This record gives sequence, C-alpha cells and structure tokens, in this order.
Amino acid sequence: MDIATILGLAGGILVVLKMAGGAAGLYQGTTLLLVVVGGITALLIAFPRREALNVLAVVKNVFFTKILSPLLLIERVVNFSQTAHREGILALESALRKDDDPFLSGGIRLAVDGTEPDLIMDILETELQFIEERHQRNQDLLERLGRYWAIFGAIGALLVLVQENTGTGTALVGQAALPLLYGTLLYGLVGGPFARKLQAYSQNEILVKRMTIEGIMGIQSGDNPRIVEHKLAVFVAPKYRPSGEAPAPPSSAPPALAEDHTREEMEKFVSAKQDFILRLVRAAVQAHAAAAEQKAEVEQAADKVERGELSLVALLTLLSGEVRNEILHQIKYPPPPLVAPAPSQGFSFEHIVRLTDREIQLLLREVDQRDLVCALKGASDELREKVFDNMSERVRIFIKEEMDFARPRPEDVLDVQVRIAAQILQLWERGQIALV
Repeated sequence: MDIATILGLAGGILVVLKMAGGAAGLYQGTTLLLVVVGGITALLIAFPRREALNVLAVVKNVFFTKILSPLLLIERVVNFSQTAHREGILALESALRKDDDPFLSGGIRLAVDGTEPDLIMDILETELQFIEERHQRNQDLLERLGRYWAIFGAIGALLVLVQENTGTGTALVGQAALPLLYGTLLYGLVGGPFARKLQAYSQNEILVKRMTIEGIMGIQSGDNPRIVEHKLAVFVAPKYRPSGEAPAPPSSAPPALAEDHTREEMEKFVSAKQDFILRLVRAAVQAHAAAAEQKAEVEQAADKVERGELSLVALLTLLSGEVRNEILHQIKYPPPPLVAPAPSQGFSFEHIVRLTDREIQLLLREVDQRDLVCALKGASDELREKVFDNMSERVRIFIKEEMDFARPRPEDVLDVQVRIAAQILQLWERGQIALV
C-alpha cells in the first residue's frame, strides 16, 4: 500500500476542514451526490463501458501498485547471465521463479526456445508499446473523471443560482459555492493527483521493462555478465548504480604478459604466409601501370625478402597505399579453398550425438526450426532424443508436432542434413565446438 497517497489525501481533507472550521457547514448530501454521480455519468459517455466501469480497479492501482526495483532487476538478470554462461542458456528455464515478472519470464523463455534475436526484440517491444498505451488510457480515465467532477461542480452552482427558492444574498452565494468546492476538491485531491501518481508508476515500470529487454538481448547474444550488468546500470542514476566490483581472486603474483608468445606466433604466421604474400606483391606489380624502374625496385625488394635480407613489413611499407591496402585485404580474406577443413575422420549429420549438451544448444541457436524438423525426419532415434533433451519443453512439443505432419522428400532431408553438418564444421573451425 502506498502510504504517501493516503497521507496526502488525508492531509488535504484535514486542511480544508480546518480552514472551514469543521465539517458541519460543508456537508450537503444531495449536492455531493450530484457532483459525484454527474462526473461518473459523463465518464460513461466519454469512455467505452468496459473502461469506464474499470475505474475502481484503476483507483486501486494508485494505492496497491507494486513498485518494481531497477536494482533488483539488475541483480536478477545478472544471475540469469551467469547461469547461462556456466550451464548454457537452456538452464534458465529451470532458474525461473513463480514470482518473476511475467515480462521477464516471457522474454527469457523466448531466448531459451532459440527464437531469433530480432523476433524477440519485436515481440517485447510490441508488448511494451501496448503496456504504455494501457497505462496512458488509465491516466486519462482518472484525469477526465476529475475534470468532469469539476464541471458538475460548476453545473451544481448554476442550478443553485437559477432556482428561485434557494434564498438571497450571502446564503445564495454560500449554497452556490458548495458544489464548486466539491468539484474542485475532487479534482484537486483525486482526479489530477491520482493520474499523476499512475504516470509516475508507469514511467518506473516502462524503465524496468526496457532494462529487461536490454538484459534479455545481452543474455541471448552471450554477453559476459559484467557487460550485461554495465548495460543495465546506465539506465539508473549514477548514485544508485551497482559498483560492479567483485572480490579479486587470491593471487600472489600478477598475471604474466604474453609478449614473447605473441612474437613467436607472428614469426610463424609470416613464415607460413611469405610465399603467398610475395605472389600477391608480384601479381600487383605486374598489373600496375607503373614505370619499369619502380617495378624493378619492388622486384629487387621481393628478392631480398626471399634471401632473408629484408622483412615482409618493410616490403609492404615500400608499396603505395592503394596497392598495399589491396594486398592486406587479400591476406585477411584469402579466396575460399576448394575443400572445406574437417576432422580427419570426417563428419556426418549423425555425428551430432558426439557433441556436448552446450555444443548442441549452440547449434540449435544457429539452425532454423523448419530445417531442424526436416533433418530430424531422417535421423536416428538416438540423435532425436539427444537433440530433444537440449530443447525447452515448449520447443520440443512444437518440433514433435511439426514432425508428425511433415512429409519431406528424401532429397530435401539430405539437403538440410548436409547444410546443418556444414554449419557444425563452421562452428568447429571457429573454435566454438570440439569434434572428437
């Protein structure tokens, strides 16, 4: 319960009663009924019936809304990120709690199910957009109700003035002022302030949900938990941000630098690539429309490199910027080989059973679910169970239902299995999985 709202409401009423010298001269049931009921009837006209009749639930939110804490969210999301790093993203399904925010739980489940990042973002942003719209409608509901009360306060005053038997002079003014007081008081203490309080609640909730989206996308992309924490901390005022400091591991000596190892790697790289680079240089020289003297100078420098009298770096530095950049680009991105690298024993689709659970989960994030359905139609029971064990329950049910209805041709199954096996080899080549 929001104590500040109760204190503010009680304080405002007490101030009015104190200034009026008590409640005796301020209460007139018929006039109060006119203002309150009149405002509600106007609300029923202005808003759809379902929204207008929901006004009591909206007022209840002013007093009983649970304030979401950005700091608690950061802690929860970082815990999710650490779990995903240690055990794989599939472990997040069992890490969810019943008291977790449904928005957070839904986003985590989408990530666990292997949904595409763009689709996750689209779903969560759409939901957030409609949450904002609902909040704005609720704020407008209370704001308009307060205005209608004020308007019916003025209507009550006019009714008093047009009635001939209400009295004259000071008594007439007092009777006419009473409905104005009711309408203004209801707008000043209920309609306007309650709408502003809901706006503050909404802004906090939208902030937390935007942080939730950022955290889920960080987890889905495999960001380090420290990076996830830093991404979320920027949403919070600096004085409230988590420090992000973790106790340093006990160590008596600083970590050793790897300068010598790096130098050795560079020497091996240059030695292995020297012939290839020299061929690129000579081809570029022959294709260039330069003077014969300049071509001869570069050729002499290339000969010195072969004899060990000049370094490759010195040779490349000798070239003009355009030619040098072209050669460096070809070194970085050489033409693809005719035969793709693969383990010595080869690799087939059925060899997926040899992968670890984390490696299969990584693969499932790369493979389209429609391709997976087609490929599993021609897979062994052992392979199917291995893959199913690394899916969330919802995705497992979906894939099995799709497999029951799918009737792919044998050539389609072969095509998809070959493409998935090629994706595995790419992951192996990048060092993301180990093929044994």
